[in-house]
Amino acid sequence: MMNLNYEQLFEENPSPTMPISFYLEPPGTADPFARLKYLETIEISSEGEYGIGATIQNVGYGNVSKVKLQYTINDTLTSVHNFSVNLGVFETKTVYFWKKWNATLGTHAIEIELVNVNDSITDVNTSNDKATKSVEVKSGLTKRMSLFEVGTSVTCPPCATYVPPYVEMVDSIHGAIAMTYQGEFNPSGSDHPMYHFSQSAIDTRISYYGLTGWPSTWINGIGDEENGGGLHPANVTESDVYANTDTVSYINLCIEHSGINASNEASINVKLTSYEDLNLANAKLRIAVVENDIEYSVAPGSNGEKHFTSVMRYMLPNATGTVLPTTIAANTPFEVTETVTLDLETVEAENLHVIAFIQDDETQEILQANITESALSATSGTHCNWLLNNVELPQEITEVVDFNVYPTTTSSLVTIEINSDDKEAGVLNIYNQLGQRISTQTIALNKGLTKTQVNVSHLPEGQYILETISGSIAG
Repeated sequence: MMNLNYEQLFEENPSPTMPISFYLEPPGTADPFARLKYLETIEISSEGEYGIGATIQNVGYGNVSKVKLQYTINDTLTSVHNFSVNLGVFETKTVYFWKKWNATLGTHAIEIELVNVNDSITDVNTSNDKATKSVEVKSGLTKRMSLFEVGTSVTCPPCATYVPPYVEMVDSIHGAIAMTYQGEFNPSGSDHPMYHFSQSAIDTRISYYGLTGWPSTWINGIGDEENGGGLHPANVTESDVYANTDTVSYINLCIEHSGINASNEASINVKLTSYEDLNLANAKLRIAVVENDIEYSVAPGSNGEKHFTSVMRYMLPNATGTVLPTTIAANTPFEVTETVTLDLETVEAENLHVIAFIQDDETQEILQANITESALSATSGTHCNWLLNNVELPQEITEVVDFNVYPTTTSSLVTIEINSDDKEAGVLNIYNQLGQRISTQTIALNKGLTKTQVNVSHLPEGQYILETISGSIAG
């Protein structure tokens, strides 16, 4: 899967319809015309019209001015089109069929084929000029948001070293949410203000994970699976964060808030919609209010930290959470509304945001999460997981025969070494700079390495392309 800037994508186009792209690229050697090597398509999150296109590359020695392409849906020819491309050697161009595909729910086979080049010249190797990809049309597909929970303490010296840069890294990556629990192992001997403000919720979450030392982190509820407990933040890399955010989900969490009333109350509604039937034996919906920016003039603990971000302040209705039904039917929303009374002498409303997440209490895995972009101080706000219309899945469909040619400059004999998976007949073709086949011969291929010599002394001086074909495999 590719890393996409989903925030920018959806700001620029709230309801994108992305093309299904088939890539026509060279297999590495020898075919003088465009060839199909990679097929790129999408898992579609909704019905509707989708464009289908192809990227073409000319790997011959002559100009390709036109190509003829066609595509079929479920073995039904849907569109045939001639494209003017004007491609020089190794140049590429992306083209789109004028007729779009009207996608319906279900699984469909899409096939695209290169029919001919320059109106009349048929590609010399048609065995790999088409490919089929299965495309599944879902009723909904969302970007999965990943929650990175951190157990930390102001009395822990390593926490001051490792937690701030870790939280900053997580919060800088789109699709990742950080939430810290400012804890204490010795509550009676501490005046830790953040801990005592949220003591019950912090103790519940620390006990839930069995935390035994600071600092510790859990990624979507999963800690150190080999040794138990949480992961040390120093052992979580940026690549780890990206790996956990580059995924999709069929669950959509929408968080809605309506501002703060005169009694300092904020109402929060969370709506869960699954685009497939959801079976949850031990799942809970948990809602947290976090404060994103806390600054103390004097460090509140012995490790010297004064600035804190993504600090959990409230959990609604509590840290235990709300039990979800064991079955939630597809496209049937399940809603929870909670009210929190804010201590605005301690917390700053403009820095408060809401996090909602679904957690399987049997495995502790978090299945989906979300966070509000606007603060609770805003008049209102609704924040849903992004509905995706494209998840790109490149797939290589052409195998390449492993072969070596030497010397590359000669006036007599060239030696060709070919590795083949089977004992079978092969074909060796030679093309000139215009892409014309000027020689062809049969080669007996052994399983494994085959070495043969070709006499090229009769050929005029110039550059030539050698192509080997073994069954349906070409190189």
